Amino acid sequence: QGRGFTHAVRRWTTLLLNEFVKLNAEADQVPSKMSEEIEEAEKEKEEADERWLLRRSLLSTLEAFALAQPSELLNHLRPLSVYLALDDDASEEEQWVASKICHILTAVLPNVGHRR
Repeated sequence: QGRGFTHAVRRWTTLLLNEFVKLNAEADQVPSKMSEEIEEAEKEKEEADERWLLRRSLLSTLEAFALAQPSELLNHLRPLSVYLALDDDASEEEQWVASKICHILTAVLPNVGHRR
């Protein structure tokens, strides 16, 4: 029974992380030039706001998993650490993501020795 729970948690965290990465890729594909039509620009902003809300939700959920089951997130440290590389002109969103990743790493890293 414990093994099934561990597998379910590992699978769930993998799905959450994959969805977060997918949302980041979609955000990078949104054109940065302003649309000539106001409706289209508003729609793009709404979509960007919705993606940002989903990204925040996913990272907050991953952080909750990190606090509750830190050893289950050990396999995800490398993909998460990619989001720590910020440029000097990083947006507030990118800075928030990096901060949240630091919270997750802080919860997970003390368990590295328990894994082996």
